[in-house]
Amino acid sequence: MSLPFMPFYTGDHMRDIGRLTTEQHGAYFFLIIEYWNNGSLPDDDEQLALITKLPLAKWRKIRPVIQAFFRDGWKHKRIDAELAKAKSVTESRRKAANARWLRRADQPLLAVI
Repeated sequence: MSLPFMPFYTGDHMRDIGRLTTEQHGAYFFLIIEYWNNGSLPDDDEQLALITKLPLAKWRKIRPVIQAFFRDGWKHKRIDAELAKAKSVTESRRKAANARWLRRADQPLLAVI
């Protein structure tokens, strides 16, 4: 399911990553965007380096700092919660829209003379 936007809470974000360098912050941000769009991250340094737009050697150097923001298997607690919330809202809206269409389908068409 493609979601139209990723919620981003600047205060929480800056509090969480406030001590990262600009380069580390950029790498982290690319990773959370990838996570939002795909629901997971690969556990492969070459792929992670590509996602973060860093040379492999540079990625391997900063990986421990960035990995501290993720759980086992590159899971992200906050993004998982936001994805679940967004999917729930989307599904509720889909059901409501379908119900509206079904009600309309039951109504006879008006004859235009």
